[in-house]
Amino acid sequence: MKLRHFFRCIDSCESIVLDFHDPMDEQIFFNRPPGDPLVCGSCGSEVEHMGLVVAENAAPSEKKPQRCDLRCSLSTGPVCVCVCQGQNHGAGKVARLELDPSGDEMVWKIVDPRGIDEHEQLALEFRAVRDECMGLLGAVEVSRLREIRELKDPDFRLAMRVRSAHKKFLLALCMRTWDIRQRRLARIKDEAWLLQT
Repeated sequence: MKLRHFFRCIDSCESIVLDFHDPMDEQIFFNRPPGDPLVCGSCGSEVEHMGLVVAENAAPSEKKPQRCDLRCSLSTGPVCVCVCQGQNHGAGKVARLELDPSGDEMVWKIVDPRGIDEHEQLALEFRAVRDECMGLLGAVEVSRLREIRELKDPDFRLAMRVRSAHKKFLLALCMRTWDIRQRRLARIKDEAWLLQT
C-alpha cells in the first residue's frame, strides 16, 4: 500500500503529491537532517508538508459519498471525501523526489512532471509583488525614521498606519491561497504608495 503525502510550494501555492511505496522510505524522508532543505523543483522555493491523504466519511445527512472524478485526482489538499477512500486522491499531481548535492548539504527537490512553466510563472508573479511591497514599506519606514532623527514632529497616526501595513504584509505572506495572497499584497502596495505621499 502506498503512502501518499501532499506538499505545497510556498511561492506558487501549488500542491504537489509524493508517493512512498515503502514505509521505510517515508521514514527516511521525514527523518532527514534538519539542514537538508526541501524545495520545489519548478521554482526553487521552499515546500511545506500538508499531510498524509486521509479518507473522510460522508456526513450522516448524505445518502452516498460523491463519485470519484477530477476533483479527487487533481485535489489541492489531503482530505478525500469520495468513494475511492483516498486510493485515487491526488493521483494526477504525483511528483518524483530527487536528491541534489549542492555544497555541504543535500537539497531534496520535488519535481512536478506536469510542467514547470505555470508553476514558475505563479512564483515569479508572487515574488515581484512581494519585493515591490517590501521596497515601498521600507522606503516609508526610512523617511519616517529620518523625520524622527531630524527632530521634526513625528506623526503618530502615520506611524500607526505604517505599523498596520507591516502587519498586513506579514499576514498576507502567510496566506496559502495564491489568489487571496496576491489580492492582499496588491492592497498593501496601494496603501504603501499612499503612505509615501
